[in-house]
Amino acid sequence: MAKSIKVFLSVLIIILAIGVGITFYYFIVGEYVTSEAIGIQEINVLEDSIILKGFTVSSAAGFSNYSYEINNDKLYIRLRYSIVSPINPVGDFSIIIRKPTKDIHSILIQGKDKEDLRLIWEK
Repeated sequence: MAKSIKVFLSVLIIILAIGVGITFYYFIVGEYVTSEAIGIQEINVLEDSIILKGFTVSSAAGFSNYSYEINNDKLYIRLRYSIVSPINPVGDFSIIIRKPTKDIHSILIQGKDKEDLRLIWEK
């Protein structure tokens, strides 16, 4: 009987860990979205920074994070959204990228796939 209780508790712990991992991913980390799901309200390109403000067209998505990459003279920005939660309650975003901008000639939103690109600013 003690062995079956240990097996049951082990299975229960594994199921709980999987549930916590899935919840963490979908409600906190989120996924990259397509470039068409992003609306841009404001772009300010200054000498030493870029300010980008916008929103998502999805009412159930909360902004969670972003990443960017500078390749040659292009800045690629990827936005990550989760399911709306107390941690990520809104789809609006305001990003400040502190980098010198003299060599950046275009800014693109990159979606889930590397080929999913949308030009949002050009010098």
